[in-house]
Amino acid sequence: MVIGMGGGTTDAAVFRDGSVVHAFVLPVGGHQISNDLAFGLRAALASAEELKIRFGSTISHARPEGETVMLPGYGQDESQAVEQRTLAEIIDARLAETFELVQAQVARAGFGEDYSAGVVLTGGSAQIPGASALASEVFGVPARLGVPLGVHGLADAVRSPAFSTSVGLLAWGREQLAPGDDWRGSAQLGRLGATLRAWLRNFFP
Repeated sequence: MVIGMGGGTTDAAVFRDGSVVHAFVLPVGGHQISNDLAFGLRAALASAEELKIRFGSTISHARPEGETVMLPGYGQDESQAVEQRTLAEIIDARLAETFELVQAQVARAGFGEDYSAGVVLTGGSAQIPGASALASEVFGVPARLGVPLGVHGLADAVRSPAFSTSVGLLAWGREQLAPGDDWRGSAQLGRLGATLRAWLRNFFP
């Protein structure tokens, strides 16, 4: 099973013999984690988002008790120290709930036994330290972080779970080109446009 954890949604797809047998979208993602932090810490949403990115983790990857991080306050000069473990507890609870929602949805559809090979997490929110370990605990199967492979050029910039969907769509679009097509030459834009039109027709016939 592949779980894509974005900002506003969590997408999941169950694979069997290389083919998707079930897929769905849940309206919960990284934004909800930031909202939980903002509410629990009484912080501005932008500050909560920054804390999540810089210091967020699950409980299994939390710093020892007593270690703090600075939380910007509502005023320009106000700030407060909060335990990083408190951040981890809030994040851990939301991630666990998200995984449990995915698990329930898959089981409801009759595919609860179809991902014994494991779970792959991808998307920006999957980068939170400890997310894979928490997923393994909830689903009871091995879990790992998935990143784009076979990327050339700006590989370092996009070799991240946050770009998995974008890179995957580009790779899929490249595969739709007829055998022998080349990206070079004066017809490059024409072929690209035809490919995009063909791709759109899959969704808007």
